[in-house]
Amino acid sequence: MTDSRSESTSTFLLYAGVVFGQLLAGGTFPIAKIALESFEPFTLAILRFVIASAALMLIVWSTGRLKPVQKGDWGKLLWLGFLAIPLNQLLFLYGLEFTTPGRSALY
Repeated sequence: MTDSRSESTSTFLLYAGVVFGQLLAGGTFPIAKIALESFEPFTLAILRFVIASAALMLIVWSTGRLKPVQKGDWGKLLWLGFLAIPLNQLLFLYGLEFTTPGRSALY
């Protein structure tokens, strides 16, 4: 038998996490548009990449889940890291320069 208080706390945390994720994802477009007033798209993309990489490395390192990368996987890892984040963000930010945040979010 489960404790109803524990279940309601878990449900609340689940919904809070979903709402936070949606606010974060939805806020990306207007915040990026505002940031483009101060930074060039390439600079902003690299800045976002460096900050996110450092934050994620700290999280992984602090949880003790950092595992060594196999020698043969470095090339794949670097290629994937280039395509997945910096190139994606660079194209997103260059496109956002020419449209509104709302229109960008819809496409």
